[in-house]
Amino acid sequence: MTTDTAITALSLALAAARRDGIAVRSIKDLLCDGCGVAVALRAGYCHACADGLNVHYIDTAAAHSMSTDDDGVRFGCGDAEGENYLAGLRS
Repeated sequence: MTTDTAITALSLALAAARRDGIAVRSIKDLLCDGCGVAVALRAGYCHACADGLNVHYIDTAAAHSMSTDDDGVRFGCGDAEGENYLAGLRS
C-alpha cells in the first residue's frame, strides 16, 4: 500500500464516519469494527465484513422461511438489531 492509497482510504473512512454520525478520535476509530484491519466505509464495517453480515442475515431469513416485505427484502429472524442493520445496508 502506498502512502497515497492509505491517505485516500482513510479520507473516505473519515467521510463515511461523519456521514454516519460516528465520533472519530483517532485513526483506530476509522478501522472496521469486524476485522479491525481494513478501513470502515459502510456502517462501521469494511466492505468485506459488511457483505459477510449481509449474507448472514439473508441466510438466516432463508433458513427460517421469513417472509419478505413489499420490496422483496428479507430480514433477519426476529433479531431487531440485525433487521435494522440489514435494512440500513440495503437502503
